[in-house]
Amino acid sequence: MKNQKSRIFLWIGIIVGVTSTLFFFLYKISNKNTKNFSTILSKYIKIPSVERNSELKDSEEELALEVSQDDLKLIKGIGLAIEALLNKNNIFTFSELSGTSVADLQKMLEEKNLRLANPDTWPSQAKQFIK
Repeated sequence: MKNQKSRIFLWIGIIVGVTSTLFFFLYKISNKNTKNFSTILSKYIKIPSVERNSELKDSEEELALEVSQDDLKLIKGIGLAIEALLNKNNIFTFSELSGTSVADLQKMLEEKNLRLANPDTWPSQAKQFIK
């Protein structure tokens, strides 16, 4: 009889624990703050998310672009930030840069408040690197 009562209390404890955990997860899902829920969940359960898949696709695209892009930092006046800006505007090679007008380059720089950079010689420098 004593053994049977302890089994009943054990099962009641398991049921209470499982249901309270389920209610906790349902509460977190319904709550607007899903970031905390995803960090708790990803700590214990590995679920591939859409963001991770998109990050993988982005990194694959970057690898494909690295094969066909030039090091634009070789041009005097272009650093990491400006190279990233040019890449965002689909300028990856010296030939693409040499075909871009100085006015367009200046407009790109002004949109990102990079007014100290002077793109006047960038297309001609890019033409020299093509040769």
